[in-house]
Parts: sequence; structure tokens; C-alpha cells
Amino acid sequence: MNVAITQMDQVTQHNAALVEEAAAAAQSLLEQADNLHQVVGVFKVAGLPEGGNVIKTGKFKKAEAANQNQRKTLRLG
Repeated sequence: MNVAITQMDQVTQHNAALVEEAAAAAQSLLEQADNLHQVVGVFKVAGLPEGGNVIKTGKFKKAEAANQNQRKTLRLG
């Protein structure tokens, strides 16, 4: 019984580490996307007001919210 509990604990810790790595990668990707948005923001796109936000819509906002929720879960767990 102790062996099974130890193995389950190890697997749980390994999974938590993988989740932390994924959250860090997601955060890094968000930061890179923000940087890219700033770099290409100097260009004008037809049909958009100057400085219009093309990036932070729909799926991008959902991904950012999911990443924040995941980090909260890690802190609570």
C-alpha cells in the first residue's frame, strides 16, 4: 500500500511540474505576442483606426484568461 501511495505522489508531483512548465511557456508566448504586437504596431492596416488592437480579441483573451486561472490553481493546490 505504501509503495502505491509513494508512486501516486511521485506522479502527481511530476504532473504538477509539467503544468508549471506549460504555464510558464504560455506566459512567455503571451509576452512574445505582446512584444510582436508593439513592433508591428507601427504599420497601418486598412480599415483599422491607428493603433487598433488586432491581437487581443476572442481566442487570445480566452487563452490569457485560461493561463491566469491555471496559475491560480497551481498556487492553491
